[in-house]
Amino acid sequence: MHNVFQDEGCWSGVRLDNAALGQRFTEEKIGGIDNPLRKYEMACSYCVVDKIHPLFQKAFESYKNGFSSDELDSRGNPITDEYIRNSLLGGIRRKGPVFDFWIDRESGELKKYDAVEGFDSAVKLKWSEGVEYFYNLLKEEDKEKKLTEAILALSRVQSVEKDAPILDFCVNKIVDKDTLLQKLLQKDKGVYALLAKLIESCFFDTVHDLVQCWCYKDVSAGGDHSDKIFSQREYELLLSSLSGVMLKNSESSVQARSLIMKIWGCDHFYKHKKAAVNTSNYTVHVSGMLARLIVNWKREDSHESDREKEIEKKEILDIMSFAKDCFPKKFELFKEVMIENLRLCGREGKRVNVDYGLFAEELFSELEKTTLPLGPVGDGPWNNLRSRSKAHGSKETTLPVDDGPQSELGTPSVSGVSSYKNLLRISKI
Repeated sequence: MHNVFQDEGCWSGVRLDNAALGQRFTEEKIGGIDNPLRKYEMACSYCVVDKIHPLFQKAFESYKNGFSSDELDSRGNPITDEYIRNSLLGGIRRKGPVFDFWIDRESGELKKYDAVEGFDSAVKLKWSEGVEYFYNLLKEEDKEKKLTEAILALSRVQSVEKDAPILDFCVNKIVDKDTLLQKLLQKDKGVYALLAKLIESCFFDTVHDLVQCWCYKDVSAGGDHSDKIFSQREYELLLSSLSGVMLKNSESSVQARSLIMKIWGCDHFYKHKKAAVNTSNYTVHVSGMLARLIVNWKREDSHESDREKEIEKKEILDIMSFAKDCFPKKFELFKEVMIENLRLCGREGKRVNVDYGLFAEELFSELEKTTLPLGPVGDGPWNNLRSRSKAHGSKETTLPVDDGPQSELGTPSVSGVSSYKNLLRISKI
């Protein structure tokens, strides 16, 4: 198995090549050693159609030898090939519906599926290899429609882990992502559910492509689309989810952090971004994400260079600077919430017996001494997103200084004890 995944021929770019994998998994020997895998099940899973029926027949003959010639079924009738076949397929199906998908129970022959029927069945079965196989059999005029239908069907809050590889495949194959966005917007939580599932399963390159398309290209109309694409709460949850994944796995850290900054820097979500840094009822809804960025900046298992760490630090300072410029009168309370968040909340990546509140104090102190360049997206040195936005025709605006009340957000929080107030609440996010 290990040798198979090391074989470059089993990869297509950064993704596994399912057709190549299926051929390898159904070989008699892998790396000169007898193949320990159940080859029939592998053939079914990876759609190695030319091997499925021969492998099933081999299993059938072996299973049939377990019955005596004079044996009777539960009704007292002689045992037939159809009875044995149904018994065998019934046992196989308990391991998963894909394993009896290909064999006709009456004839024992290989079932033939229309490409559309097969694609729809694979989506319902949450069978990613089947989705890819039948997609390649679809007529060109049917592909975009079927991909969109699959994405819409699986972009739901109650989605399961098996949905993610199918969503990843379908989104990567779809050409007209603008039309996809418009259709997702018609579905409650459609955009959020799609991105949340992809983030949870670490399909960062696919999320990056969608964010890049929807935020930094002329695919969608310019202007602020905060309320149309996400709710305020969903926006904050996506940033929180990305920051959580960033700390869980150091190998995913750079990609996750890059996505945080891309979403944060997007003009279309300016209203959400501003509301996220507003200190209301001793809560800052972006405090969890910002705290994780600080922990990540100071983590010791990172392989980033000093220059990369400096960029990471400036990204954090940019967010702090944005909060200060939006709500200067509330900034002292913003600082207090952030410092207490880092001191009270346990997070992955934290070193034992280290006061991370001191790192926040260090950053706030540096912010007081430094004037950072500001722009419509809180742009700083981290990715030159302001230049990209201009290049793609986004209108430049000036950050307003607004210290007025914001709409109340019903964001859950946990209680914490402040050095100044027992009422201080630290947001979970």
